Amino acid sequence: ATMRTMIGKARGYKDMDKVNQLQLMRFILISCQENVSYQLTMYRNSQRERREEERNQLRLKLIDERREKKRLRREEKRRQMKIDRDRRRRERRKNYKKNKELWREVMVLMTDLTR
Repeated sequence: ATMRTMIGKARGYKDMDKVNQLQLMRFILISCQENVSYQLTMYRNSQRERREEERNQLRLKLIDERREKKRLRREEKRRQMKIDRDRRRRERRKNYKKNKELWREVMVLMTDLTR
């Protein structure tokens, strides 16, 4: 606004040389302000993009960690199921022998009864 008033006064005094100089200075000042504004906008955008990229990296890292935890839990569960299945098999085998012996005794007693 001050440059405009100075240009207006110079026009009032009919000093076109000064008017041209002041207009040139005003245009240079506007150009510098626009350039600074543009640079500031670009800087803010780059900062925002960098923060978003960091957030995305963190989010991806958390997702990978969750997946790894799930995978480990699944492996542990499978391992535990295998252990349980093997234990049941061993128990069944043991029980089978016991049952076999009991059935032999039952057969012997039945044969004794039939005689």
